[in-house]
Amino acid sequence: FEEVYFDDALFNIGSIVENVNTGVIGKVVSRGSNYVIYVDENDNIFRSWLKDLHEINDIKYFNWTPAGEVGTSELRDYMIKLTPGEGGKKMNKKDKTAE
Repeated sequence: FEEVYFDDALFNIGSIVENVNTGVIGKVVSRGSNYVIYVDENDNIFRSWLKDLHEINDIKYFNWTPAGEVGTSELRDYMIKLTPGEGGKKMNKKDKTAE
């Protein structure tokens, strides 16, 4: 089981998972050594051991995106909130340098 996980064949970022103990369904946003962090449709963050999860391959879950559709400012702001050290940073044209 762990070999499949370490070969990136199971619980990849963006996969939909369900906790077999609680029934919580969410999208994987981070992978640890023996756990994953996932977010449900209400933006609640969960951390579960690999043994407590199974991947959902049902087509009805694939269009679900927490906090908004891809490309929207809502999803961008949500992902910034999940990324350590990125909260509140804004960039404008003056901050960019020509390469």
